[in-house]
Amino acid sequence: MRTYKEQIPEILGPVMTGQCIMGPGGGDGQWFTGIKSEVFYNDADVNVEANLLSAEYLGVIGGGAAWDVYNFEARALGQSVKFSEYGMPDIDYTDPLCKDENDLDKIKWPTANPLDAGRYPLAIQANELAEKYTGMPTQFFGATVSHFSLAVELFSFAGLMKIIKKQPDLAHEIMRKLVDDIQVPLVKAVAAKYPGAVYKNADAWEMLPNISPRIEREFVWPYYDRLREAIKEDDVTVLGHNTYGEAAMPDPAAYLKEKVKYSGGVSFTDTEHGVPREIYSQVANECGVPLTLIILSKLHDLPPNELIEYIRGLARDFRIPTEQFSWVGYAPYGTSLENCITGIAAGKAFSINPCPTLEELEKIEVVIPEMTQSFGDFVRAKAAENPDGYTFKWLDQARFIGE
Repeated sequence: MRTYKEQIPEILGPVMTGQCIMGPGGGDGQWFTGIKSEVFYNDADVNVEANLLSAEYLGVIGGGAAWDVYNFEARALGQSVKFSEYGMPDIDYTDPLCKDENDLDKIKWPTANPLDAGRYPLAIQANELAEKYTGMPTQFFGATVSHFSLAVELFSFAGLMKIIKKQPDLAHEIMRKLVDDIQVPLVKAVAAKYPGAVYKNADAWEMLPNISPRIEREFVWPYYDRLREAIKEDDVTVLGHNTYGEAAMPDPAAYLKEKVKYSGGVSFTDTEHGVPREIYSQVANECGVPLTLIILSKLHDLPPNELIEYIRGLARDFRIPTEQFSWVGYAPYGTSLENCITGIAAGKAFSINPCPTLEELEKIEVVIPEMTQSFGDFVRAKAAENPDGYTFKWLDQARFIGE
């Protein structure tokens, strides 16, 4: 039995030799293994092993750990969270750490190096484990959140909106403090630990229509600029996702172009209803940036035959007209194994190079591989021989998908 590390060159081979682009695909390690959240999100061994085993089973590249990335800074500062039995833990918004200007002194790292605070040592351990098991060094640091979303986590959404409306000067002081005292030290620590890494902020709280364009332009974007100016000499690339909101704007294309400065690209999630699909390719081409398709709920919602045609339609509408194109699939918790396998197969089929013409695309047949072994049996066989050297300390707690 081979290690996962030994298989990675074979998985990446067609991409490296130009036969195809990287196809979308992947499974949820927690969903596949059935490990409860209290364990999955608090143990780097469990998190990494579950994710890499699910990736190996599906024949895709696994990225290591899957964290509740929104929560790292807030929890390190003392904000409480809530755990459900399964799924990501979330901030306890009923008990915000900060309520008014008297709590500003709580916005500070409890350690000299931010990466020593809270659960960051857990994230670093997970990065080390992923490199050990895959041979791929850390190039992406995503256990971070934007200043505005962090403000929401510390003050609650209602609390922060009240401050913005009634005490705008205090709101600006909060944003400055979060950038200068929290984000800048963290980015510099990441740059020192992982030179050349991409540092990407989770930022959904400040997406339209959660807030207005006025609030975004006054309290969000200027502080993105402030952070970038402060770390411009450091060996790190800071980006946001900036994924949503264009459907709320009268000129979606103009809004997408505004966001390119902070996202470094254009994203399509199929959640911005009413925005013509062609706009995304047009903006990406005009700005000379990549367009990334993020396949989310459809992997869960559609029956397999419709899922194939949905992904074919994405290739038709986006891959063919876009100069710089990529796509990624995230299977939400609860996605059937059949849909995971179908989505990956369809993604691979429509990822061939050179990019197919419209006529060629319609003729592509998607072949769904037959899985001769259940995921549970696959994991148990891996545990018996254990060529990778995993701990498998969670095996007796697992409730495998399909069992």
